[in-house]
Amino acid sequence: MLSVSAVLVLGASALIAFRPAGTLQSEGTADVRHPVTAEMKLDAESRRGEKAPDFTLPDQDGRKVSLAGLLKEGPQVLVMTKDGCPCSLESQPYFNALATAYAGRAGFIGLIDADLPIAQLYRQANLVPYPLLSETKETAFRAYRAEQSVYVFLIGRDGRIRHVWPGYSRAMLQELDQAIAEEAGGAPLGESFEGATEKMTSGCYFFEEDPAMTPSQAG
Repeated sequence: MLSVSAVLVLGASALIAFRPAGTLQSEGTADVRHPVTAEMKLDAESRRGEKAPDFTLPDQDGRKVSLAGLLKEGPQVLVMTKDGCPCSLESQPYFNALATAYAGRAGFIGLIDADLPIAQLYRQANLVPYPLLSETKETAFRAYRAEQSVYVFLIGRDGRIRHVWPGYSRAMLQELDQAIAEEAGGAPLGESFEGATEKMTSGCYFFEEDPAMTPSQAG
């Protein structure tokens, strides 16, 4: 049986999912909850060219999915998602749009720090069009040195990390669009991503209570 908190997460997810992107700015994205630090940016930059750690994890339906297997189909965008995190909920519609637009040219994979029932709820409520893998240990997150949502990795077909973004913003989404197009071939979408936060922001910490969050933010 799902806990009350899980039901609340579902409700919050559904509200975000069905709001037009233009309303997200008014929902608090203008106020950076967790600024992306200089150290986070430097670490992200240092990862470029590294071999992406492989993993095999169950998707929302319990099917085992490996990064190595997905890379046979083309470059992959790995999105690290925090269950219930406002940053994850606010950015999800943009990742959904990019994944849909690049279907057949580049794949998207979600990695959520939750069990299968929560992964199913999150994916359904937020209309996520790509596999959402369940991680109930810290293994994959630690392998990628991702402590907070939303960490995003672009991984080339050769299994090497092309780009790392330790958070998201309007400019980051535009960079991601351009980078996917360069990796997969073809022209970028050229979207403005209206409504996304102007400042680069990260979200809640994975696998531990975030001491900086207030009860209202946690809900």
